Amino acid sequence: MTSVRIETSGPAVELVLGEAGRSAYEGAVRRAIEGRWVRRLADRDPSLWSDDPAAQEAIAERLGWLDAPRTFAERTGALERFGEEARANGFTAAVVAGMGGSSLTPLVLRETFGRRDGWLDLRVLDSTDPAAVAATVDDLDPLTTLFIVASKSGTTAEALAFQADAWERIAAALAARAHPRPASPGDFMILVSDPGRSVAAIPHHDRIPAVFLNPPDIGGRYSALTYVGLLPASLLGLDLDALLASAQLMLAA
Repeated sequence: MTSVRIETSGPAVELVLGEAGRSAYEGAVRRAIEGRWVRRLADRDPSLWSDDPAAQEAIAERLGWLDAPRTFAERTGALERFGEEARANGFTAAVVAGMGGSSLTPLVLRETFGRRDGWLDLRVLDSTDPAAVAATVDDLDPLTTLFIVASKSGTTAEALAFQADAWERIAAALAARAHPRPASPGDFMILVSDPGRSVAAIPHHDRIPAVFLNPPDIGGRYSALTYVGLLPASLLGLDLDALLASAQLMLAA
């Protein structure tokens, strides 16, 4: 058995490998060094992944995540104010409605930090199973819940189904109660999508004031440090500057 010790800014991580694992690990390290993987990644070299010109063209258009820590470091103030305003406006819960890359980071944040005193109860809806939907939203007041509809393409069937369900819940609650101001279901929603045709494909997009557009060159599964992850983080009251600072240290390394 061989152990590999990985030093981090926090506690060290130790991986214990069998002989087959050790051989595979050492081979991967050797290929990474000889192939200059880190330098080529920083240089946005698509040949790191594929020799096929068509694949390289597609990959080159999906490397914006490498810029995300710097790009979004300039937006932390506005994002944190958004989180403050959400709770000041009476929201007590937030539901992220998305699939795959749109739900993974919010789920990690929820599992890591839980519900923080004075901030929103963050929940993630990533299953269209009726029981899962009911377990996530049935106990929430639609008029104190902020629904975050996240879809990079704007056409994700599951996310749009979640939005339609939420729209009906909010509309019914508005009709049943005298709301202090004229309101639309769109006032209780946030959209996170790409600009152009993507966001325009989302129903009621023109009736939802809070729309956050991600850089289109960032794939969904690489969007943790964009609005996909940072908006939910702001609703939990997390320190976004510290979060992005650690990512920028990794980039510098």
